Amino acid sequence: MNDTDINYEFNVSYREMIEAEVDQKTARKVLVDAYKYFDSLGG
Repeated sequence: MNDTDINYEFNVSYREMIEAEVDQKTARKVLVDAYKYFDSLGG
């Protein structure tokens, strides 16, 4: 998996959270935290 794939997945997840009426700030924080976690795993 390359960065483009993971960025695409995060964008889809973000859009789905917004459509589900999740607060925009909360959705962004969740994705930032998740990205940091996956980035720390390396690969």
